[in-house]
Amino acid sequence: MKYTKQFAAVVALATALAVGPAASASSAKTGNNDARIQAQVSQKLQKSEFKNVQSTVNDGVVTLTGTVDTYKQKLDAEKRARKSDKQVQDVRDLIEVAAPGVSDAALQKKLSRSLAYDRVGYGETPCRTPRVSQMSSIT
Repeated sequence: MKYTKQFAAVVALATALAVGPAASASSAKTGNNDARIQAQVSQKLQKSEFKNVQSTVNDGVVTLTGTVDTYKQKLDAEKRARKSDKQVQDVRDLIEVAAPGVSDAALQKKLSRSLAYDRVGYGETPCRTPRVSQMSSIT
């Protein structure tokens, strides 16, 4: 029993010594990759629409923060970050869409105008529904 505990302690110490340098080498490699990824992401987000977007990289995971005007810009920023480098493991998109506020009345008016225009048989959309007299000849 005494030798078993000593053997387990020796194995644990040997494992720690063997894994320690490999872990620190991996950490150093990841740090170098993080710097390269950060440079690539910053370059991809140089457009004026991303001027309020910041990025950080930790172990290959890119975190995006800040604000954009539209949801499309948010998706575009995430896509650009993901494709910026092959070493990107994941993208955490914490960007907020800060679109200008629209009152409920203005939104309702715009939607109702759009729906009235887009309904079949109204506006520019032709109505292609069969007439009742055509329906009786089908049966």
